[in-house]
Amino acid sequence: METLLLIFNPYTGGNKLKNKLHEMICRFSEAGYLLHVYPTTGPGDARRMAQEHGAGHDLVVCCGGDGTLNEVVDGLLCHQPMPRLGYVPCGTTNDFAASLKLPKNNIMKAVERIVAPKAVMQCDVGLLNERCFNYVAAFGELTDVSYKTPQTFKNFLGYSAYLLEAMQRLPKLESHHARIVCDNGVYEDDYLFGLVANSASVAGFTFPDKEQIHLDDGIFEMLLVKHPHNFGEMSEVSAAVLRGDVSSPLLTVTRVKHLEFVSDAPCSWSLDGEFGGMLTEASIQVKRQALSICV
Repeated sequence: METLLLIFNPYTGGNKLKNKLHEMICRFSEAGYLLHVYPTTGPGDARRMAQEHGAGHDLVVCCGGDGTLNEVVDGLLCHQPMPRLGYVPCGTTNDFAASLKLPKNNIMKAVERIVAPKAVMQCDVGLLNERCFNYVAAFGELTDVSYKTPQTFKNFLGYSAYLLEAMQRLPKLESHHARIVCDNGVYEDDYLFGLVANSASVAGFTFPDKEQIHLDDGIFEMLLVKHPHNFGEMSEVSAAVLRGDVSSPLLTVTRVKHLEFVSDAPCSWSLDGEFGGMLTEASIQVKRQALSICV
């Protein structure tokens, strides 16, 4: 009998998960798994549980949002071989689930994709100064919106909660002078924000040639947004990001395997929507096909 470690965040997604938890456990048991169930109680809990107990299980299932999944993957990376991972997305945005084409609004459909997956995908994982991220590492303005938005707002308003928080911050945006050295060049300017992603789209921006973007090729996408100097440039940046228009001189889009980041002053980073630290230097690399996830 295979063993399954179920790690779930009881605070995510309102009552969606709580109402389905018993049914979910029964379905995994019917599928022949011996279950160990663990609810998280605070930040770092999912990481610790995955690190301490993940190796003793054939399958680890994460139920929660992008942040909970980030912790679980971070905890599992120390295990070789790594157990298979299943993901039941229950958060507010579930960006990574969208990239994997997992059911986002139906918990039991997501469970079935774990019990009888179409495939087990070998997925890339990013590292920022040895901390992992599954789909995005971002720096600069508005990158902290996801973890500073109150959880009650997220549960009640969903993605609109992020938009409301961002709109309140727009008049106070500041730039960050940074130098980025990567595989195909050196970029230095005053940036509003930037991100490195293992995804065809992030935060409403869709990268060009998305059909050529793969989650297992050892290559990530990079977007840099220069600081707008007036209202006209701010409007141009907003429109370009929403349209995915990379022709704007205020946007830089390229593909990277590795980069070194240096800024003049400490800059806020987020990893999969969670706080990643205030950094003046950062090194990002890709661990190719480090994660085995049921899709």
